[in-house]
Amino acid sequence: MPVPVIEISDDEQKIFSPFTGRMLYGQDLSDDQLEQVQELLGEPSLDPSILFMYDGENGEYSYTSSKLIEVLGSDPDEDELEPLVMLGQLELEGVVVMRQCNSSTLGDFWVAFAPIETI
Repeated sequence: MPVPVIEISDDEQKIFSPFTGRMLYGQDLSDDQLEQVQELLGEPSLDPSILFMYDGENGEYSYTSSKLIEVLGSDPDEDELEPLVMLGQLELEGVVVMRQCNSSTLGDFWVAFAPIETI
C-alpha cells in the first residue's frame, strides 16, 4: 500500500508526530515549546515514532532510525535513495510522511512517522 505524503506549504503550520504528539516544527512558539522542538531536532531518536528526516535542499537524510535501516536492510542515505523511492520499498503499516515544501524556513523537509507498536 502506498505511503501517504502530506504536503505542507505554509511556514506557519506546526508539525507534530501523529503518534506521540511531540512537535517537530513550528513558528511563534513559547520558550518551552521552542526548547522541546530544538531538543527533538538535535536528537530525533527521543521520539520513537520518527523513522527519518530528509533535507531535500541538500539531498540527504539528517536522521534515519535504526528500525528503518533494519526494515530496509540498508541505510537509505548511503544508498542515495530519494524518499519516494525508499518509501516504495518500505513495508511498515501505518507510516505517515509530512513534507514541508516551498518553505522559506525549512526549504524542502521530509519527516516520516510510524506507529510506535510497529517500531
